[in-house]
Amino acid sequence: MIKRAVAYCRFSSENQRDGYSIEAQLFAIKEFCNKENFELVGEYIDEAKSATTDERKNFQRMIKDSEKHQFDFIIIHKLDRFSRNRYDFAFYKKILKDNGVKVISVLEKLDDTPETIILESVLEGMAEYYSSNLSRETKKGLHARARKGLSCSTRPLGYDINEEGKFIINQDESPIIQEIFSRVIQGDTLTAICTDLKNRGVKGTRSANLEIISLKKIIRNTIYYGTYTYASKSDEPIIVDNVCDPIVSYDVWISANSKLESKKRIFRRHKENDFLLTGVLWCGECGSHYTGHSVTYKDSVYLAYRCTGHTHGICDMKPSTINRDRLEEIIFLSITNDLFSDKMVDEWIIHLNKQKSGGEPTKRESLEKEIRKLKNKKDRLLDIYLDGKLDKDVYYERNISISGDISRLEMELATCEVQDNKPVDKQLLKDAFKYFRETLKTKDRDVLKRMIDLFVEKIIIYKDKIEIIYKIKGSNEEPLKSKYGFLSKANSRCISARVII
Repeated sequence: MIKRAVAYCRFSSENQRDGYSIEAQLFAIKEFCNKENFELVGEYIDEAKSATTDERKNFQRMIKDSEKHQFDFIIIHKLDRFSRNRYDFAFYKKILKDNGVKVISVLEKLDDTPETIILESVLEGMAEYYSSNLSRETKKGLHARARKGLSCSTRPLGYDINEEGKFIINQDESPIIQEIFSRVIQGDTLTAICTDLKNRGVKGTRSANLEIISLKKIIRNTIYYGTYTYASKSDEPIIVDNVCDPIVSYDVWISANSKLESKKRIFRRHKENDFLLTGVLWCGECGSHYTGHSVTYKDSVYLAYRCTGHTHGICDMKPSTINRDRLEEIIFLSITNDLFSDKMVDEWIIHLNKQKSGGEPTKRESLEKEIRKLKNKKDRLLDIYLDGKLDKDVYYERNISISGDISRLEMELATCEVQDNKPVDKQLLKDAFKYFRETLKTKDRDVLKRMIDLFVEKIIIYKDKIEIIYKIKGSNEEPLKSKYGFLSKANSRCISARVII
């Protein structure tokens, strides 16, 4: 029987000096495969990646590929090449075992005996100890440097780092720092400053454009008035005064930071669920989106949707601003009456049966496609970051956002499984409708947002009516629609409506 195997190799920066180069690992693995009669059918290599985390591109690709049953063994040079975290080791080894794949170490001869289980745990613990101890020693070294006022990271824009680790003013870049502080104090927006610097070809220390988050880091960095602040997640910050010549005075630094904080208080960032109809709400006159806004009237704040075309002076839509709560009440009343009334049971049975029979792409297929697109986007983002074309903080912010979208879609995918051969039960569907109606009554905005995403294709606001287009198709193959007419147009904050079609 052919024993199909793949090689997994990894090195982090400190290992390159210790005989664990990719070439050395591959040579040992190939010798092992020839000796033990394994057929090496592939290689997965992660360069300059730590084994304390499972965020390794080719490691994750290997775990995913194990589902395809194209190999039966993963050959590694040592167990610590696979993982230095006991939880990750056990977690991924269990996944591979379920997929019929076994992990084999060239240097650690392990089998399935009870003694081997103990030995494997000891080896994993030693690898984790090595990693934790290295991290501790590295942290001690960084803290010692920080207390001396020496740089512990990449150089900030405006300064160079000499061989001793001291901050030396960069005469070419320091005027840019002074300009940024001055413009923030004058009231220029960070967006305007970013755009201007980009047009002038001004780059950050990694040859990337300065983003808003980069400017915020510059304004908040104490090094620019001569004080070095080294902060880690788990320890108190180390602050050392007068470590270098300042680029701006302390008073200028305080003024710029005060301005930044005042703007932060003035402009309120809306939460995702503040405006549930964002993305599906359109103007029937100019074709623009309606977006969420806070409207202040007589010292009170009203949440409303506003036509962006009207905001930019290209649309004469009336009402251009609609009270959020009243409009959302109409939409969810419509969803309840139009989709979850008992008279809709037969339409839903037709719709679901078409999904099962392949009459149209299923929701599952659509979700799987979107998840694949987001994962590819995440991989491309990592490549851009590793190429040095993206600021670290910008990368982390975007990566977290994409990961959140993937998690949300995967959760939705898990809840929309439809059995392919079992007929739709009419009474079960009625019970489900009752559940949906009761759920909508709870006013849980997370649930309501999900309802919009699942069932509503588009909502169009006209001068005399609202049209709702659903994602569900009726027996005539057309999307289900409903229309509402305005009874009161004089005050759009107090609109009411009636069904007209």
